Amino acid sequence: MDLNNLLKPLLKIEDVIKIIEYTKIVPQGVPDRYEHIRNVFNLNIKEQNSRELSIADVARLVQTLETLLPRFGDNPADIDRDSVEKDLQNYISKGISEIGTVNIIPPLTTCCGSLRKSGQKACIVYRSRFRPVVGVMYELKCSKCNTVYKCSTYKRKGLELYYNDVLEQEYFMSTCDSVFSMEFMRRIDIDIFRKSASFEGIAYAYNDEHLGIEWMNSLNNTQILDRRRLSEAWYKKTLIEMKKNYNLQTEIEYILSDKLEGILECEKDVLWEKFSIKWSSSLHTDNCNHEECCKAIVIDGHMKGTRSVCGATEVKTIDSKELGSIHMGCWKMPMKGSLYCTEHKHVKEEHKKKPTEGAKTEEDSECNTFKENGHLQKFKSAGVCASVYNCGIINGMRELYGCESLTQVYIFLIWLAKVLEIFPHLLAYDDACHLKKFIMNPIRAEKSEYSKFLTTLRIVVDKMHFANHVDKWCRRNVNPYTDDLFKHINTEACEQTFQFVAKFKFATKHMSCGKYNLFMLKISEMYNNDRLVRNRKRIKEDK
Repeated sequence: MDLNNLLKPLLKIEDVIKIIEYTKIVPQGVPDRYEHIRNVFNLNIKEQNSRELSIADVARLVQTLETLLPRFGDNPADIDRDSVEKDLQNYISKGISEIGTVNIIPPLTTCCGSLRKSGQKACIVYRSRFRPVVGVMYELKCSKCNTVYKCSTYKRKGLELYYNDVLEQEYFMSTCDSVFSMEFMRRIDIDIFRKSASFEGIAYAYNDEHLGIEWMNSLNNTQILDRRRLSEAWYKKTLIEMKKNYNLQTEIEYILSDKLEGILECEKDVLWEKFSIKWSSSLHTDNCNHEECCKAIVIDGHMKGTRSVCGATEVKTIDSKELGSIHMGCWKMPMKGSLYCTEHKHVKEEHKKKPTEGAKTEEDSECNTFKENGHLQKFKSAGVCASVYNCGIINGMRELYGCESLTQVYIFLIWLAKVLEIFPHLLAYDDACHLKKFIMNPIRAEKSEYSKFLTTLRIVVDKMHFANHVDKWCRRNVNPYTDDLFKHINTEACEQTFQFVAKFKFATKHMSCGKYNLFMLKISEMYNNDRLVRNRKRIKEDK
């Protein structure tokens, strides 16, 4: 087969790739399809040696490219999707969103055998700058190994896995009928971090912009972006991103929607451990440039970013070498209209508000509006306990339940001592007097090497809260103003960090355990990267 003859009259690879991109955006079934492609191509010719095409030329080229040649996986001409869309926008004032469907072809072009089309599935494609459109996801199957290639995954021997470069592809398949452009996924990250936007706010704004404000009156519009569909795609993408960022898995199995929460709960401890290792390593110290980098750790609890939890108490057990077995309440999300999760739904609900004495007459009314009865006293988590270096970099975070108890803070410190590559001997905490006495307990201090390590720390109250400590013991033993080592240490690093974290207190209130932890992990990653840039910038400005 003579490729040159098949591609005539095109002479350059740049023109071939442009035609390929046009055929994906202007799909089969669009009236006057070949004429549209011809007009766009001829309108945007930039080189003198590229000649104009006729409708017959375009028809023959499109048929050849769609039936005989695979999709170009690499782009040697460095033509990106943006340039193609700009070409189309020059031709159609409303942009490409009004032309038709989007064809999504698997990124693989070669396998051990020949790749043939094995199926196609209709889906809704959500893109950042354009209205949602109906798309078609094609499947390719290898004739030799029977591997099936899809938009973001491939299925081999009954196991469906994500591509190693799935986050570098143009589209991300969340479910079999929902596809998001990676540009849109990156835009969501920015909106969450810079605008403190919730998934509901992002979804509503997208629908307002692309479907008009009347979209809320439409009951059967399948193109409406639902916040649950948006958040599901974001959590799947973010989980894959974090696993690759921390080198946890080379092959990641496709995440089913009903398995997402279970996977997140299983992975949260490992992800936080890798986060702490990363941000206590040379990646931090070599790029921070802060004059007092990693000289001290500041810990504190933040109770504004709470979420609803199951009301069952003393149903979970945490084993600690230093403290023994600790009984805790359930941290799962309660069922709708209940105080308890599905696991503990058999627990009798005895937490409804009791009626006020003497209110019998009001209760006997047929109206169901008496406010003293019937309202559930929901249980909430106690936020998070965060560990921050004095240079402003978060190095660890743990969810709190019930209250900011000394037991939970102590377990968190033990965990940090195990995983942090850099644990300085200076520690600031707003309740340092009680914490120090708890750590220095002679029986507890000898339980492990980590409990012994904690006894060697110099612990003081952070400067902002020290005014509340009036006891003579506090003034003598945990005073940050009399310890010269804390003279230039920013002991308010946690409080400053919580100014940022507090922006998400409404977005997190109805999250489940796994999603809450992944959300906090992601915004902590973005916060740290931003803080490194700010630290370097401040050093340059000071010079």
